[in-house]
Amino acid sequence: MNRPSRQNPTVGPVLPSLALAAGALASLAVWNLYHARKAERRNPPVGRFIEVDGVRLHYVEKGTGPAVVLLHGNTVALQDGLCSGLFDRLAERQRVIAFDRPGFGYSERPRDRLWTSQAQAQLLHEALDKLSVEQPVVLGHSWGTLVALDLAMDFPADVRGLVLVSGYYYPSARLDVAISAPAAVPLLGDALRYTVSPPPRGCCSSAQQRRCSRPRLCPKISLLPCLEISYPVRSRFVPRRRTQRL
Repeated sequence: MNRPSRQNPTVGPVLPSLALAAGALASLAVWNLYHARKAERRNPPVGRFIEVDGVRLHYVEKGTGPAVVLLHGNTVALQDGLCSGLFDRLAERQRVIAFDRPGFGYSERPRDRLWTSQAQAQLLHEALDKLSVEQPVVLGHSWGTLVALDLAMDFPADVRGLVLVSGYYYPSARLDVAISAPAAVPLLGDALRYTVSPPPRGCCSSAQQRRCSRPRLCPKISLLPCLEISYPVRSRFVPRRRTQRL
């Protein structure tokens, strides 16, 4: 006599749920790929490329004279120095080189190594050597200060000076680091990168850029009793004219 087979009651609901989740992730991957290609068409590379140790780096160069190297922070690219006007201002008297650090902008970031600040400094040192850049002043901003410091410590004879802006020099507990940590895990980080990470990051980055780019209002200061001065403020980030009080 044949006994009826026992079926796990949880198998039925689980399989459709897994299929639905896989379909949603695949749809997100296609959506992200489409928008990534669209963004690349709207923002093509503005500089040149150089290959160092199997890594393709994107950089811009302008001017003649003593060399200055600009290293950007996280969540931005070499356009950080271009949009601020710093790049063109320095290029009036110096030879200025700005890099997209590995994994930012149009620079590659192979997954076969751990991209610490020291590894990035080593790669950029080789790139500078290929570009015949001798003893530059290195300006690092935010996370880029760590790369600048490693350049100076590992190759002291090849760095003329450092300019460190809003940098990180000591370990500190930060919530955003804990949130971003899963993206650095092999395989898991790749899956997040192409599926669920881009949409919320895109929403947050727009608000963050507006907040960072908009100048803060000047406080109201009385210069003399019953005397206040008003003046118009023009800013490239604030399109309409404003009147602020001092």
